[in-house]
Amino acid sequence: GNASVFALPKNFMGDQKDYVIRLTDKMDKDEYDGLIIQGYLSKKCDYINPVKQLGVFARNPNEGIKIEDLNYDNETETFYIANYGVYAILEKGILNLQEYIKLHKQNKIDSNIIIHPITMITQWLTGMNCIHRNGFVNQNLKPDNIIITTKNTIQIIDFGYTGIVDVSCKYYEIG
Repeated sequence: GNASVFALPKNFMGDQKDYVIRLTDKMDKDEYDGLIIQGYLSKKCDYINPVKQLGVFARNPNEGIKIEDLNYDNETETFYIANYGVYAILEKGILNLQEYIKLHKQNKIDSNIIIHPITMITQWLTGMNCIHRNGFVNQNLKPDNIIITTKNTIQIIDFGYTGIVDVSCKYYEIG
């Protein structure tokens, strides 16, 4: 689905510097499963961007935000609630790696967010190792899906195309 990222209002789940909210009109099964996997792995692994909460928001801002169960339409493979959109609350990053590389080449990186390449690679490998140890394969790893946080660490995001590997090393694709 089409997704946008918005800063949360200051009075919603803490300071807006710490969280972003990812909104979609509808979220397909791969996206939903990916956010569930991302939230699960973030509790077990370093360097995985945590999903704080999944839910829905009312299109009418006067109704506020309501947490409700999502319906699933087997025919369209979409999670939905009529007149609602889907949101996931994610910990906020400063830049994705693609943006970081572009700014670095132009010597426009803020000195507060410089991260040493060896540190970045070590953190990325640590995160990927943990993902694999827990039986998952991230099939959408690219610079856009690695973010640099306010703590100068990297975090892996976007598990919408994730495969599961069972203990016999057979590979199953989700999505």
